[in-house]
Amino acid sequence: MLADRVVLDGEIVVLYLIMGIIAVVVHDPGHRMMAGKLEIRGDYRFWGLGTIALLLTSWLFGMAFGSPDGISCAGSASWRCGT
Repeated sequence: MLADRVVLDGEIVVLYLIMGIIAVVVHDPGHRMMAGKLEIRGDYRFWGLGTIALLLTSWLFGMAFGSPDGISCAGSASWRCGT
């Protein structure tokens, strides 16, 4: 079940964490900005269980499946926000 992988030392793990944090911090405000342009209220939500699922599936299967966060939308055009 666990595929052969590159041995992860501390430096690589820290690099992965930094890049993941940057990806989330840059990506999700973009969703909120677009919701604002469409006059939809978009609220950022952190999802702890999604974070655990993301980490476990990436470790077990070598491919991440899960979401650590999301934007919930409300408004007359909330269908445009992907909910």
